[in-house]
Amino acid sequence: MLAGAAFFGGCSAAYSGKATDLRGAWKQGNFAFAEQLVAEEVQDADDKDRLIWQLEHASVLRGQQRNAEAQLALDAAAATLESWDEKADFLISQETVATLSSLASLPYRGRGIDRIMLQTYRALNYLEAGKRDEARVALNAAFQAQSDAVETNRKHIEKAQASAAENEVDLVSLESLPSVAEALEKEKSASSEFAAYADYVNPFTTWLHGICFIHAGTDGADRERGRKSLERVAQMEPGNAFVREDLAQVTPANEALTYVIFEYGVAPTLVASRIDEFFPFPVGNGNFTIAPFCIALPKLSREQSAGIPVMRANDISAQTLCDMNRAVKTDFENAYPAVLARTLTTAFLKTAASVAANAAAEEYARRDGSTAAALIALGGMIATNAFTYASAEADLRIWQTLPENFSVVRLPTPESRRLQVEVAGHRVQVELLPGKVNIVLVKAVGFALEPKVNQFILK
Repeated sequence: MLAGAAFFGGCSAAYSGKATDLRGAWKQGNFAFAEQLVAEEVQDADDKDRLIWQLEHASVLRGQQRNAEAQLALDAAAATLESWDEKADFLISQETVATLSSLASLPYRGRGIDRIMLQTYRALNYLEAGKRDEARVALNAAFQAQSDAVETNRKHIEKAQASAAENEVDLVSLESLPSVAEALEKEKSASSEFAAYADYVNPFTTWLHGICFIHAGTDGADRERGRKSLERVAQMEPGNAFVREDLAQVTPANEALTYVIFEYGVAPTLVASRIDEFFPFPVGNGNFTIAPFCIALPKLSREQSAGIPVMRANDISAQTLCDMNRAVKTDFENAYPAVLARTLTTAFLKTAASVAANAAAEEYARRDGSTAAALIALGGMIATNAFTYASAEADLRIWQTLPENFSVVRLPTPESRRLQVEVAGHRVQVELLPGKVNIVLVKAVGFALEPKVNQFILK
């Protein structure tokens, strides 16, 4: 058991260390090192972590404007997701491993937001490559991912609760333990600074779907689909006047338009919130023994965000399309009941196994009566308690190179076809491509870093 604790704890620590290195390089703008790091992980990763590194690889490549390579990385991630979807929801052997270690030992199969943003970035890459039909398929897939996420999450919660019931784990009682209840209340309080979005609907994905179907659609039915998407965005981000302008003119006029999309910052990450306590565990015949109960839960962390800087195009201020803090929070909060139930079940079963092993060793020592048997019983108790403590690891895997914010400027295309885009005082001159509807993409990770600019023609 000690060997198992060391092994699984080492696996979790290895991922966390590399993820920290990646986040540090990404926030400092050292994209070359970030790409080298994730490329090595994609090459070496086994099934357990392959998907998360493929997603990181794709966004790091996009950050370097290597979009053709990024598309290959996104396609590889999509293939990995598809392979997981073709398998059983929970493989018995892997669930057994998780029961004896932690949820971090299970393969990463993707969060709801992963599937949505994967298809969103595929659509952007296709649009930049001039492949509108493929972009349409990707946008529809992103919409389907938003719908599927609700049902998938519901099933995960039901299965986690059913597993607890099958193993006679009283989740209500465990959640009522003072330290657990206190930790849950702190998590709720810490995340109350901003509201989650409804379900899994991502406003940026929905907006992109809207303007693509309005401007690059084939008929009135497409424009109606686009209008409905923009209506949803207007409800979720009511302060965005640019969305209202598009809604007021769903049938495109002869006016040439330019949209400037700002992708800024770094999305929240996960940190561990650990709970260690002793509680009376039933051992039969109305007797109890004091046993360790150890859990580690994931917690959202924004790492002292400096906020969103001034972002403008031709001196017109950008307006928020999607606060990714809220989008990530939606995903996290929806999945949390399943994570909590499975974590509590795992901890309870490990404590039960520890109590049973210790009881057997004590009975052996009592019957044998020797000093050696007593030392064996003591050693067993130390080993099982150490395993219970060391194997409590939170699953902290999350797509951490996603941005913090998507914002947009909508403006008539200047007659000069020249734009000046600005992020936190950094200014870039853009010569627009010849087109009726132009899209300019501005990527910036932090205040101190020069933004990277790309563009394509939507119409």
